[in-house]
Amino acid sequence: QNQNFDDVLTEVKGFLRDNPQEVVVMNIKNEHDSAAGSRTFSEIWNGYLRNYPGLFYSQDNPNVTLGTVRGKVFVLCQVPSACSNNGINYYSIDIVQNKYNVYWWAHEEEGDVYASLPSKKKLINNYIDKAASEPGWVLNYLSGSGGMIPSDVARATNKSAYEHLGNNSSKRKLGILIMDFPG
Repeated sequence: QNQNFDDVLTEVKGFLRDNPQEVVVMNIKNEHDSAAGSRTFSEIWNGYLRNYPGLFYSQDNPNVTLGTVRGKVFVLCQVPSACSNNGINYYSIDIVQNKYNVYWWAHEEEGDVYASLPSKKKLINNYIDKAASEPGWVLNYLSGSGGMIPSDVARATNKSAYEHLGNNSSKRKLGILIMDFPG
């Protein structure tokens, strides 16, 4: 992508400035071990917080409302020791559908991360329906990053979810639908 995190945050800051009623939900995780002598994840994260004051929602409250996070980046934090005061602990969310290795037909309901494209679409629609009656957070990943090409997964799953929602999307809680290539 030829971008660093500062580039991303600059773009996000501009988007939220121009669209103050919107919220950006950002999943923060540490996927690499620090090299000897380098800064820790916490040190790096705190540097971004200092460099972008007011950009991130800064309360640790699992009962947050949309109104309290408008115009901010809301963090789903997979490094609770580093960023727990800027959102919620990702691991405290009980209902997450994230089968990200999507194949045309193989891996039907196999394992935690594998799904066929038909079973992925069915899972997404089931989680959309489940969100309506769940009191807490429901994260529903429409994306795929292994197996099929991500844009092909998105084309199929986004269309399926849109068709499943139909004309009733404004009348129920949908959970958080996490998409690649929306629109």
